[in-house]
Amino acid sequence: MVPSIALVGATGLVGGHLLTSFLDALASGKLSALRILTTGPIDAPRLAEAAAKSGVIVRKVDYADVGTLEMALSGIDIVVSAMGMGSRSSVESYETSKANLITAAARCGVKVSLWCSWRGEAALTAGARSMCRLSGAPITSRTLR
Repeated sequence: MVPSIALVGATGLVGGHLLTSFLDALASGKLSALRILTTGPIDAPRLAEAAAKSGVIVRKVDYADVGTLEMALSGIDIVVSAMGMGSRSSVESYETSKANLITAAARCGVKVSLWCSWRGEAALTAGARSMCRLSGAPITSRTLR
């Protein structure tokens, strides 16, 4: 089975590199689809360029609304999140966004959720770990140096 991936944070530092790799994987048939979730304009240059490729869909989401996340993640096998603080006004808002993404992924039957962060293990907080446990998702954490 060739998986489908949803990428969160595609316009950021880490996510931009992941986007390039995923576009290559899509072009070579290693991915069946790439869905990019964004809170920004879907016609931003980097996203518009990606959306022009076959198999790529850019979806505008609201991380405060689990419903929009569920619609965006429907049919996705793997979620890769490189979500950063971005324009969120507080750490609490950021943590809520992550928890909502985990909730939506679990409800949609996403098989794998991968969290990438330059901040390391601290990026998956106690609240996010609790959501993973509630969803039955296994938690594996590894810091690469």
